[in-house]
Amino acid sequence: MAYATPLFVPSATPFFRSFATRTFATPKNLSLILEALVDKEVAKLVEEVNEELVMDVVVEGVVDKLVEVNKELVMDVVVEEVNRELLKEFNEGLVKVYLCKVKKIMLEVVIDVVVDEVVEKEVTKLVEEVNKVLFKEGNEGLVLVCRCGDGRRGDHKVDGGGSGAGQEG
Repeated sequence: MAYATPLFVPSATPFFRSFATRTFATPKNLSLILEALVDKEVAKLVEEVNEELVMDVVVEGVVDKLVEVNKELVMDVVVEEVNRELLKEFNEGLVKVYLCKVKKIMLEVVIDVVVDEVVEKEVTKLVEEVNKVLFKEGNEGLVLVCRCGDGRRGDHKVDGGGSGAGQEG
């Protein structure tokens, strides 16, 4: 195989340069080249702006999620505080109910003691009255026995007027 060696003709270089300049360097071509370069730069800028917009959307989504999580945390704290207050009020209510029951029991005990004392006083009065009546009836019976005699040992009579001892009737 034969290889062709390129021939550099020094006189051909100006031709290509002038041909290239004439063909490609026209204002229309320069405008198109410039427009392509601008379009390329604009595309890069649009891509960068799009990336920034995507990042803004992502950041906004993250911020929205953080706000939502923060609201949930605040609600959790509020609910926890409300629960604490409700539990405190419930416990205070239980203590009040317990104290009321204790007071009621104490009042019942005091009433029982007072009733017992009143009943005891009334029973004591009744017993004293019964004793008085029985004592009076007993004394009257003794007086009758002594006056009338019982038919044994000499029938003694007692009257209010004399010594009465040893008198027989």
